Amino acid sequence: MNGQPLQLLTFLALGTALGAAYLSALAWNVRLYCAGATPLALLLHLLRFLGMAAILVALARSGAAPLLWSFVGFELTRVAAFGGRYFPLEALL
Repeated sequence: MNGQPLQLLTFLALGTALGAAYLSALAWNVRLYCAGATPLALLLHLLRFLGMAAILVALARSGAAPLLWSFVGFELTRVAAFGGRYFPLEALL
């Protein structure tokens, strides 16, 4: 990969989508734990971690730039979802 802007933006979008999917699965996981469905919650917990690990390994094999840009997209999603609620603006700077 030679770092073309369109390719990097594609990996940024991929990371953003992965972050949204991961956080949605996390919310579902929390609801399952709270409802007392512990075996199903543990299974989802394991699948969430293994799925993200597999995706990150595949991105790492593609190169440093795809991995880093995907991680930036993931973090932007996380900050957008939780940043204003749990972290004051000064902590994000």
